[in-house]
Amino acid sequence: MKSTIELTLVLGMVLTTCQSNPTFVDTSPLSSPQPADTFDGTLSTPQIALTHSSTQEIAVQASRNDLSRRLNINADQITVVNVTEVTWSDTSLGCPQPGMVYAQVLTPGYMIQLKANERIYTYQSDTKGNVAECGGPEFPVTPGEIQDGQPWMPVP
Repeated sequence: MKSTIELTLVLGMVLTTCQSNPTFVDTSPLSSPQPADTFDGTLSTPQIALTHSSTQEIAVQASRNDLSRRLNINADQITVVNVTEVTWSDTSLGCPQPGMVYAQVLTPGYMIQLKANERIYTYQSDTKGNVAECGGPEFPVTPGEIQDGQPWMPVP
């Protein structure tokens, strides 16, 4: 019985010495939070306004560069025949490719006709310099050149 009491006292002292004293931490904020800046609701983003003539020039230059690369000629050997402002029904620029997905948004751009090596090439573009050449028949078209089952009609 005496050994049980001694054992209980020793265990009590060991357990008491192993406990840590609780430390109280002050959780109140050091200062009140303040907003960094005030916002009046307006955003100012620098905008570069492209004029009609500059977007047209970008589209024409991109078309000339593409045609000169395809034909392996200098761009100065290509003349601009006609530029018509158009709005494409989507971002395919009128030349959808199989297996591709295009944003269905009205896309402002141009139809550009270029002449090189006595032939007319038609390019479609947007106002940002993206161009497409649909690869259709090149003009002038001769009878029998197009085999689509439709009667041949000369283009003025």
